[in-house]
Amino acid sequence: MRSGNGKPAGHGARLRAGASARAVFSSLSVVRRYFDPPPHLSHLFCQHPEPEWTVVILVALVIFVFLAWATWAVSVACYTSTFTDSADLTADPNYATVSGWAVAAVVVTSFVPFPFGYFAALVAWGVAVYGCLNLSGARATALFAYLAGWSVVTRLVVLGVLSATAK
Repeated sequence: MRSGNGKPAGHGARLRAGASARAVFSSLSVVRRYFDPPPHLSHLFCQHPEPEWTVVILVALVIFVFLAWATWAVSVACYTSTFTDSADLTADPNYATVSGWAVAAVVVTSFVPFPFGYFAALVAWGVAVYGCLNLSGARATALFAYLAGWSVVTRLVVLGVLSATAK
């Protein structure tokens, strides 16, 4: 299909689009210069970790997910063996959601160094057990005690591995 000047239809539109694209990109560079940090602060912004550190962080995240899940699973197993006459803890309709969010919260606190990360994990376990599960006070305390004890064990395992592999 040809336009009135004998050129293919849309040919002039492509040139105009290219011209307007140059204008947009030139204005974006002005905006980018306006929002870029000052040169003396540029080292604080927009830094990407080295690829090796990214892999280390991902491996640590996988290990922390496994340890937090194992802590939850072993603590629930100990709780279930302690209270054999009660209803199953997993029968609670909120159980899967609460356990998932609790494990995720503890995984995030696992990157914090030992004493503070441990107490932050206890807060996460406490919110999950006391606030979200339908347990009586004594039963919630028993489950929380198991979680606190196994959390100490997992934190000590992580500290032992880190000290054994330190350079």
